[in-house]
Amino acid sequence: MVKVISKMHSNVQQRFQCLYVYSDERSKINDQFEKEVRELSEAFEKRKLPILAQRDEIVAGTNTSFDDACIEFDTAFAKIETAVAGIIKTDEEKEADAEEEKAHEPTNVEHLKEKPGVPDYWTKAIKNHAMLQSVITEKDQPILEHVTKLHCS
Repeated sequence: MVKVISKMHSNVQQRFQCLYVYSDERSKINDQFEKEVRELSEAFEKRKLPILAQRDEIVAGTNTSFDDACIEFDTAFAKIETAVAGIIKTDEEKEADAEEEKAHEPTNVEHLKEKPGVPDYWTKAIKNHAMLQSVITEKDQPILEHVTKLHCS
């Protein structure tokens, strides 16, 4: 670009030199932004690692101590119930909720009663993931049953 500007007529050359400088400054700001976003993203990913490790232990069945998380769940659930109880619904919304409740089929977890962990966790997670549904084919189905751990970076 510098060569192109240097060959321009002298009457317009300074305008384009100025535009080049501003464009360069903008590019530097964009580069700094991308660097800082990447650093921030990496920092948050590191913060997630202990939680993901705990999840992996529960899924694998090596962690069977759920007391702390269950207490936290109960506290959060109570808050949600209180908030939902305060919502005033129209008759149509109440009817829609009732229809949805009738159509709702509870998740069947009977097969997990005698097994440690959640052996089909990743199979179900992959099959139910919107983006992965378009990628997974019938040929992939048998192999999905053997996925025990999945991490993405």
